[in-house]
Amino acid sequence: MPDGTFEAPIAIPAEVFVSLQWEHVRTTLSTLGETAAYSGSTVWSATYGERKYRLQWDWMFEPFFQRPFTMDMQPHTNAIFAAGDFVAHALPLDERTQTLRSAIDRIKWEDAVLMAMEQQDKDHKVKVERILKGVSRDIDPGS
Repeated sequence: MPDGTFEAPIAIPAEVFVSLQWEHVRTTLSTLGETAAYSGSTVWSATYGERKYRLQWDWMFEPFFQRPFTMDMQPHTNAIFAAGDFVAHALPLDERTQTLRSAIDRIKWEDAVLMAMEQQDKDHKVKVERILKGVSRDIDPGS
């Protein structure tokens, strides 16, 4: 997985994977230079039987579009999708990608990304206020 953890691949039928109930794990974000755009990745997990599946993809947000959107990069997962009943015959890459995109389309992930952006903005505002408070004390030690 791109986040630095290794997870052994786990077989699951593609149609089951798409219908799993996904839960938000984390969202990372960064600003893009001097623009108002953000980019990042988001990680979600779901359990089927006793197995835990992960799904991670990259996203971008530009204020013009008002909602984050997925990047064209390949999403990542620890799932192997069986072709028919034979796990040894995994789905071809294009069908695998379509399965991952179908799962992503069912997740209301945009709200999690927007909340992460809002929290970062609040944290940034608090940091700036602390810095300005420290600067004003340095300028006027009597306050």
